[in-house]
Amino acid sequence: MPYRVLHFIDTLGAGGAERQLVYLLENLAPARYESHVLTTYDTFRHYEAELRSLNIPLYSLHHGDLYPTNRARAFSRYVHLMWQLRPQLVHGWLHYPNLIARLARPLCPPHRLVTAVRSEYSRRQWCIEQVTESLSDFRVVINTKQQTKNTHIPTITIPNAIDTNLFLAKHTQTHPYKTSFTLLMVARIDPRKDHQTLLNALHQLHQTLPNRFKTILLGEITDLATQQQLEKTIEKYNLNELIEQLPPTNNMASHYHLADVTVLPSRTEASANVILESFAAGKPIISSTAANSNALVEHKTTGWIFPTGNSNALAECIKIAWQTPQEERILMGKRGQEIARFYSVAKMVKQYEQLYERALSDP
Repeated sequence: MPYRVLHFIDTLGAGGAERQLVYLLENLAPARYESHVLTTYDTFRHYEAELRSLNIPLYSLHHGDLYPTNRARAFSRYVHLMWQLRPQLVHGWLHYPNLIARLARPLCPPHRLVTAVRSEYSRRQWCIEQVTESLSDFRVVINTKQQTKNTHIPTITIPNAIDTNLFLAKHTQTHPYKTSFTLLMVARIDPRKDHQTLLNALHQLHQTLPNRFKTILLGEITDLATQQQLEKTIEKYNLNELIEQLPPTNNMASHYHLADVTVLPSRTEASANVILESFAAGKPIISSTAANSNALVEHKTTGWIFPTGNSNALAECIKIAWQTPQEERILMGKRGQEIARFYSVAKMVKQYEQLYERALSDP
């Protein structure tokens, strides 16, 4: 009989953790692991179709807003589901699922618990992690720098992976619009992604940009206030003709291939999937120092790096990028592709399978 594994994540949105979960579930040996997926919230179901096609059962705690009553109901639903499914292993993917899985563990049937640090946490979240992490059996990080925090349980580094086959040019589709230079930002609409710094940089460059210059914003709206501020700023700076905002999609590869350069101005990133995806598609990237936390981008070799939040420096990088000859940008992209090959899905899946076997074999 296969081991039953419950993967517990906040949503099935279009974020980096969700993509990694889908990669894993598509490749875990079904004869060895019977996967189930539990979400805390059910607002976004971006990858639901993919998981349904794999015949993986989906459950939700239907949490809703973070009111005490909703927290209590979600906690109770989690305990009930654990007794219903009786998984041998639970894998928590984000901070809040980690917390629920840890605190509920004494009330649940026996199981092994793997929790993961998949983002940069606030000081408050780190304090909670430190207090509750001893209720886990193993801790997964995606960046070696995350191990600097004190931990009292075994910690395993498993970097984010990229399915390079998805980003080959022969698998992409063409788009109807044509530009002289296309800058692509793939990120959810959230204050931590810092679209504002990009808009400020474009405003500074507005009068000097080449004809038919276009910036594509691609990502789901997870913070309505940030979206409203984005729209106000675009209108204020008269950037409507320069910027096109698109909804999230599973076919991101075609957008990377449409772009000349990608940009990621995030104020915080544990390990940016966008960098690997851009590299895999053969595109150089302009990255903030915070987004380049795992040092994948090398300045002027695979892209350009600017100080986080510095719109003047970002504007200069954008100017340099469009003035760089296409042949040189192609060479930078090829260097990035060599880096992306080290972060294969097969390697990530093997690491998780080894971790699961270790967890399930430990007393």
